[in-house]
Amino acid sequence: MGQIKLKSREEKLNKIHPEDLADHLQTTNIGNIKKFLQALDTEKAAEVFAGLSLIHQTAVMNELRPETAVTLILKLDPDEATDILLSLNKRRRDNILSLMPEKEQNELVKLIGLSTTPMGKLLTTEYLAVDSKATAREIIEILRRETGDFSCLHAIYVLNEKGQLTGVFSLHELLMQPMETPAYKFMVQDPIVLYLSTPLELAAKKILRYKFSAVPVIDSDKKIVGIVTMDDLSDYLLDRL
Repeated sequence: MGQIKLKSREEKLNKIHPEDLADHLQTTNIGNIKKFLQALDTEKAAEVFAGLSLIHQTAVMNELRPETAVTLILKLDPDEATDILLSLNKRRRDNILSLMPEKEQNELVKLIGLSTTPMGKLLTTEYLAVDSKATAREIIEILRRETGDFSCLHAIYVLNEKGQLTGVFSLHELLMQPMETPAYKFMVQDPIVLYLSTPLELAAKKILRYKFSAVPVIDSDKKIVGIVTMDDLSDYLLDRL
């Protein structure tokens, strides 16, 4: 009758890949998706939710209690969370944002505000930036402390005393340094950057030309506001194949 019944034990469900579960759920209705997600633990539910199409994610968000919606949103990458929040009406979006911890709320409000710019629609704030005087030992400690929830660490960015982007280095370069070496001694200076107003075509050309997995986005004060990854540009590139 168009209803899903959970015939498997939860431990068996947890062995199924989240994207496979998401694909199956998209063949049913929103009510069933909601019930299914509520039957899973928070981590698994968030992984399955992330695999749904934006249309299904939006519909589910409109059906869930705001408190439950917040739990799922906070488990997503910031750029993905922003896309979903922008798909909701303003009242619903503001309601969900108001229930978030201040740090996450401010981050998502900032991304939503940037969404009117070409790069603002794509960028994510999941990046690591350190002071130019920080030593390799200190940077490793920061990395351990602050990147546990990162899906990927593309590079480590270096800021000067004014908070401006001044360099970049890879994880491999960091691990090759003596522990007391400051970042400014082994960073690559004047990294390739994008601006909030950079057209998508130019951003794609840069990331392909230099074979980067991600490029930092800076504002008019040369302060980093996020990064754009190859994955973020994949839809644009596929449309042009």
